[in-house]
Amino acid sequence: SSGSVADYIAYKGEISLPVELTSFTCDVERNGVDNTIAISWTTASETNADYFTLSVSTDAIMYLDIENVDAHGTTTTYHHYESIYIPQKSGLYYFRLKQYDWDGTCSGIWDDVIRIRSPIHISYSIVDNSINCIDCDDVVCVYSLSGTTIFCEYPPIDMSKHPPGLYIAQHNDSELYLRFVKP
Repeated sequence: SSGSVADYIAYKGEISLPVELTSFTCDVERNGVDNTIAISWTTASETNADYFTLSVSTDAIMYLDIENVDAHGTTTTYHHYESIYIPQKSGLYYFRLKQYDWDGTCSGIWDDVIRIRSPIHISYSIVDNSINCIDCDDVVCVYSLSGTTIFCEYPPIDMSKHPPGLYIAQHNDSELYLRFVKP
């Protein structure tokens, strides 16, 4: 016979999970030069919890363990945990949090996804007459001072074929602009 919703809830309430996770978040923190990812989670209770393992992936298939964080064993008080991850490039990052008991059993797995856009660094070199971009995975557009698009290309961009003047360069996926004078 099928039970009522109340029976199901009562039965679920009898199952004791080793960790009651109340939050698991990943947030981008911009510090002017690089992005870091602040990873945090909070537990309301823990039972025989030995440690947490943080893992990261760029494809949600292959995960790399990046840190083990000691748990608080058995407790019924809230505990907040934090970690920092520095991504090597822009892209989509998948984070996984796993909880292990004292006997080595993995008793909980939680996932979060975050898209990282690293700061884009655009530079113009008078020496080689080119526009370069660090961590660019898309085109850089060059505009006239009036805002007219002159061209869009993948960096490095050779400016030697363009006349002297004031230009504005922008990475296609960024709000960063670079004004430069081509002599």
